[in-house]
Amino acid sequence: MKYFLYNSAIEEKIRTIKKSILLSMNGIGSDKMKDAGLAYKQNFGVPLPRIKEIAAGYSPDSQLALRLWHLNIRETMIMSTLLYPRLLFTKELADKWMNEIENTELCEQLSLNLLQHIDFAPQEIKTWIHSAIIYPQICGYLTASRVADKLSSAEVEAIIHKIIESPQIENFTFYHAQSVCLRYFCRQNETLAHHIQAKISIFEHSTHKFKQYVFEEVMQEINFYYSS
Repeated sequence: MKYFLYNSAIEEKIRTIKKSILLSMNGIGSDKMKDAGLAYKQNFGVPLPRIKEIAAGYSPDSQLALRLWHLNIRETMIMSTLLYPRLLFTKELADKWMNEIENTELCEQLSLNLLQHIDFAPQEIKTWIHSAIIYPQICGYLTASRVADKLSSAEVEAIIHKIIESPQIENFTFYHAQSVCLRYFCRQNETLAHHIQAKISIFEHSTHKFKQYVFEEVMQEINFYYSS
């Protein structure tokens, strides 16, 4: 458990935020997320648009964001990715949060709301996708998709190679993140798209269903963008 110095202003904001979350809770939504394997200490099933609406009532604040993250409540953890000041977010904190994530929804929200906007993200993607833990890897692939235009050709090639060489695991969301990454790379230009097509052709007849899924998703993207 992490302890924070008492701050009356922050604590008042926390109480108000919790009240807003309770008033917006959706038990059915929470149950569906649990059934889908989204693990949280607490989950009130509040829809993402409502979480963003609540967060919009507060200015970016690193101390508030840290408190919200460490509550281990789905809604407050997502809000922390919306409220942490981007210029103050560090590599150390990014690594720490990634290692505390236990589901793909938080990977998506961290990547979307913070990582894609951080200057150091393109340089750190290699480290993230080579992590021994799956959720930093997913964060890395999702972030790579969003900063594709900021990556060098060598960095893109290294990510493609990592995807090709990844060991087989039974985790659909991991392969979904890889497919998202490759699809966004394909959008950069047709030459790169066909290069990726050639590289992943070995997935077409793979005995592993999720590698086949990656191939099919990428091919749909290529056919949509480049078929006459």
